[in-house]
Amino acid sequence: MLTFAVLSLVALASGANGAPFALSITGPRASVKSGAEIRVHVTLTNTSDREITIFDTNRDCDYQAEVVDEAGQPAIETEYRRTLKCEGPSVISRNVLITLKPGETREDELVISDLYDMRRPGHYAVHVSRKIPKDLGQGTARSNGITIVVEA
Repeated sequence: MLTFAVLSLVALASGANGAPFALSITGPRASVKSGAEIRVHVTLTNTSDREITIFDTNRDCDYQAEVVDEAGQPAIETEYRRTLKCEGPSVISRNVLITLKPGETREDELVISDLYDMRRPGHYAVHVSRKIPKDLGQGTARSNGITIVVEA
């Protein structure tokens, strides 16, 4: 449980770095059964004082999800995650230009169970990050951390 607390603090601290947008995530309200689809809701908020533009391609590439088990070990990536191509001509994408005024948000969902094998019962710590485009200052914005409980 200490691992989860540390991850949450790191996520909060890294979100206060002057990034032009902030990420927050929410997960299932209750525990989920082993093998069930696990979705995480992502909210991207323009925290700057100006209009920003971001480019959405493939949500599994736009956002980087990180999942660790209760021992602090990274969850096993699925075959889909291992073979995911996020750059180059073979990228399948949605190619959407998003413009957000100060304070506006963009909602999205990630199917974490498509990216990581979370069938083993236990507690998993999850957080999401997104690269900040060059024209907005570069770096990475990180979300809050959440805990997902998987039951047998």
